[in-house]
Amino acid sequence: MRKTVFLAGLVFWGTALFALDLTVTGGFGNFAFDPKDKHEIGGGEFDGNYAASGKIELTDTLSDLFRFTTALERDPVLRNSLGGELEIGVENFSFAIGPFFGIFNSSDYFKPGISTSLEIVFPGIIFGRIDAGATLQGVDGEGDYSTLSSEIAVGFWLPHLVNIISLATKKFSIQETGYLYTEDSLWRFQYRGEIHSKSNNYIVAIDIGYQTLRRSYEAASAASYDEVRAVFLGFDASITVKPLLTILLGLESPVYFWGKAPLERGGRSLFFQAMAGFRYRFE
Repeated sequence: MRKTVFLAGLVFWGTALFALDLTVTGGFGNFAFDPKDKHEIGGGEFDGNYAASGKIELTDTLSDLFRFTTALERDPVLRNSLGGELEIGVENFSFAIGPFFGIFNSSDYFKPGISTSLEIVFPGIIFGRIDAGATLQGVDGEGDYSTLSSEIAVGFWLPHLVNIISLATKKFSIQETGYLYTEDSLWRFQYRGEIHSKSNNYIVAIDIGYQTLRRSYEAASAASYDEVRAVFLGFDASITVKPLLTILLGLESPVYFWGKAPLERGGRSLFFQAMAGFRYRFE
């Protein structure tokens, strides 16, 4: 256990010596289930649960061929994770792979895993990308957990506009007690349009899509789940205020929302996810 923690620390903090770009973001929202719940809402109302999110990412372009990225992240579904990828790029093709760790998600388990990505790009025309990450071992014993995430995206360029269509999934499963197993999952399909300014001082993006959020409960006697669905709309922007400093802002909210019967929407009228942060380049 101590060796694993030490190795994870080296993966994250060791790259700081070479990092050229530092990105820090923090977010807050309420479109989430309460991870402490031990029973389904059932025929009740979904009022959401306030949850924080955030990410610290370091990226270093080592050469024309190699780039290294490492990130410490808090996600409302996947919870806490730490990872790093070494990317190898040749002409229109790039491939990345590296360690992935679920950290501090229970008192007993620090879960190792792997993450990987594959991208093909024809600049100014079209591109495609596949990302995946998962812990390597299944759930075995009280307090043990597993995580899984994946995304596939395709995009194409128009003048000053990048169009991206993506499908993403996230899943976090944990053996809460000897008799209760829970699972949080998110399925998300979206279109993203990135509008680039002529001066390249800012990028404004619009996201629109459909998502389902589910929390499942499996006990010795029965299995049940709660599920909510939403059509969402989001906006974010990256604004370069100085040559080395970029400000990041974002806001997303369901424009139409409903629960899978018998779950109903609660009295709270507004669900949202807000984000702010910065990117700084070291030279």
